[in-house]
Amino acid sequence: MDLLKDTLQPFVRVSLSDLDKVKLMNRTDQKFCLHISQLPFVLEAINSQYSILEIDNEIVFKYDNTYYDTPDNLMYIAHQNGKRNRYKVRVRKYVQTDINFLEIKLKNNKGRTIKERITRPTFDTDFSQREIEFIGQTST
Repeated sequence: MDLLKDTLQPFVRVSLSDLDKVKLMNRTDQKFCLHISQLPFVLEAINSQYSILEIDNEIVFKYDNTYYDTPDNLMYIAHQNGKRNRYKVRVRKYVQTDINFLEIKLKNNKGRTIKERITRPTFDTDFSQREIEFIGQTST
């Protein structure tokens, strides 16, 4: 873990309030697989073009997720098949701040990820009536 933190040191830091201005709720994503030994080289190559979140002097964070699906796993199947206009429903807990969200993510046919979320009091598996309504309104 020290190697990761050491490699991240040159990045410009942003705070949660800085991040709130951007929100990242409507974005394009690209994900890559690489061997862990390559990570320092990649991070060094991009550190002048990206910034990194810092909270209470920490730059590496933990979060917990629980993903939800239909009884016949339609969201998972759509993801595996690369279908566009697909949804993901999850509950996320940011461990350091103890903040929880119910999030609905749409990956549209233009390659954009559009996320809507609401706060929730706990990382519980039961949905309130408000959350059920949010899921219904947001994922149709």
